[in-house]
Amino acid sequence: MKATRAATTLLRTAVTKDGHLDLVVADATGEESKLRLTADLASSLRKVLEDFTSTGAAGTGATLTKRPKAFAVGTGRFERLVLLRFEDDAPYALRPEDAIGLAEALTEQTETVVSMPEQVLQ
Repeated sequence: MKATRAATTLLRTAVTKDGHLDLVVADATGEESKLRLTADLASSLRKVLEDFTSTGAAGTGATLTKRPKAFAVGTGRFERLVLLRFEDDAPYALRPEDAIGLAEALTEQTETVVSMPEQVLQ
């Protein structure tokens, strides 16, 4: 049996061509682990995960954070919209004024993070 890791961060999810669900998680030290699930196993886990999170057994209430490998920005074809897409998820459509607000917020938060010392993944 391989070592047990206490996953704290969901890094990536993807559905493979053969219909499996790949989950890449990391522990607090940044060590990554990959799980490949069948649809039947994912369905079985759904009930277990629902029970786990509803009983308060999840601990401090920390949430998983997705870290996409890729993103794309574009424009609406027939409407004045800015499109934001992460990996293979459906794109988010933003009004131009909302996209400007998002850009400003991202810039502000990026400057804050860049000025911080390196930290261990939480």
